[in-house]
Amino acid sequence: MIAYQRVVDAFHAQGLIAQELSGGRANAQAPGHSAADKSVSIKDIGDQVLVWSHSDPTDQVLESLGLTLADLFDSPKGTEYEYGDGRVVRRSPQKKFSQSGNTRGTELYRAESVRKAPGVVYVVEGEKDVHALESEGATATCTAMGAGKANLFDLTPLHGKTVIIVRDMDAPGLKHAQQLIELLDDHAEVSVVQPKTGKDAADHIAAGFGLADFVPAPDAAQDVKLRSALSRITTAAEELPTDELLAYAYRQLDALAAAKAPSDLHKFGDVLGEWWEWLETPADKIRTIETPWPDLNEVLAGGLHPGRSYLIAGRPGGGKSLGLTNIAAHAAENGHKGILFTVEMGRIEVTSRILAAGARAEYKQITKRNIDALNLGMVASYAQKVADVPLWIGDQASITVDQIRQQARKVKQSHGLDFVAVDYAQLLKPTDSRATRERQIAEISWGLKTMSRELDIAVVTACQLNRGASKENRPPTIAELRESGSLEQDADVVLLLHHTTQNGMQTGEVEMIAGKNRTGPLTTITLLWQAYQARIGCYRNGNR
Repeated sequence: MIAYQRVVDAFHAQGLIAQELSGGRANAQAPGHSAADKSVSIKDIGDQVLVWSHSDPTDQVLESLGLTLADLFDSPKGTEYEYGDGRVVRRSPQKKFSQSGNTRGTELYRAESVRKAPGVVYVVEGEKDVHALESEGATATCTAMGAGKANLFDLTPLHGKTVIIVRDMDAPGLKHAQQLIELLDDHAEVSVVQPKTGKDAADHIAAGFGLADFVPAPDAAQDVKLRSALSRITTAAEELPTDELLAYAYRQLDALAAAKAPSDLHKFGDVLGEWWEWLETPADKIRTIETPWPDLNEVLAGGLHPGRSYLIAGRPGGGKSLGLTNIAAHAAENGHKGILFTVEMGRIEVTSRILAAGARAEYKQITKRNIDALNLGMVASYAQKVADVPLWIGDQASITVDQIRQQARKVKQSHGLDFVAVDYAQLLKPTDSRATRERQIAEISWGLKTMSRELDIAVVTACQLNRGASKENRPPTIAELRESGSLEQDADVVLLLHHTTQNGMQTGEVEMIAGKNRTGPLTTITLLWQAYQARIGCYRNGNR
């Protein structure tokens, strides 16, 4: 990470903020911009660093920092890419290429990784793009010598795979994608995407976008299918009588129309068969996640369901983070695999809350790090019990929904994943800092919802309410979700927390109001406010 550190240090040297994130990524303050405008993305991809400015031109930013193109490589000479069959490709900082070794080799770059890949393989135009995608956890490959040479290489490692071609945004890039489609026809399931910004896959990753953000480019594949169909009809015209030729042409065009039909549409009869299988799923295979509160589980048709988005909303200090942490810890303790992303608190504070709640220990003693023997014994016993629970904690102070999705996808691929908990929605970093706040929250809300569907997991998000209901001493409504109506619209379930009072004093009970519920009734359950143990308790089953 020599080049990465060099770039980060260059920002610091000029008194600019460079906020480092996980995975060799940082967001930095552009020269001449305010500290709040961290519009420069920095990404390490091995022996090279990618820099992308969302405000001023990137080359202008580098010049302001006193950096040259050579500074973006660990070595000032550039980098080398070694192929498994002995080919070596050298890239200079000025993007000049040379080759040595087995220059007549036919092996794909990273061919061995492609052979071992169990699922999706990305095919890009150059080795730099491969490294950029690998930095995001993808399996990727390319042919040597740029676009238009795919026919000279052994593509068999791609056979039987799900291949996603990331086309470069120029005419040679389109032709290269079309050539790959033709060569892989009948050998792999192929789709074509394009970068959300910039020219290629490396620009897309440099700008801070992830694998899920590539834009579908269906025209490339459809154009190849059309040309192939017309070619077959032309050949048939030389061989078939006129009456047979017309029928043959119709069959070809019908096949083309069928191929153009959206692949994500399902005939009802087929779905009905899947429904019966779903209905008869054995109890030990059902992935419903119970919450710590039995009354709430009844309201939610058993608990949290994969593919659905849940909001737990409250005013500042009202228990939204507490309730979210209780849900995540309880789920993990019962074997459900999950990630708790906390923007508001660090991982030590979150762990303190989990231990206090689970052990029924005095949270105040834990925060002071002055625990008496009784509480220490309870904490130690509970800590031993939950040391291996499948819960991951992410405590980045600045994180976007896209970054949450990327990390969740990696955990799902490597370990499996049942839920993601996020604390809390309005503190997440927007993808576009220039958009209106309402638009930013709308994109965050939709991103959380689509993540639940794409990854087939339950997504539970804490959310802040406006203070109106508190001032009027009344239960809140979903209309008071702060900053955007999209939060209400996108969520499947909205739970609102309300502390009841009597004679101006809190009663020690907290109402959990189901203000929106696609899985059951709109109702209110009464729980116990036990913040001294960092938990929300309940009356049922003696669970106080």
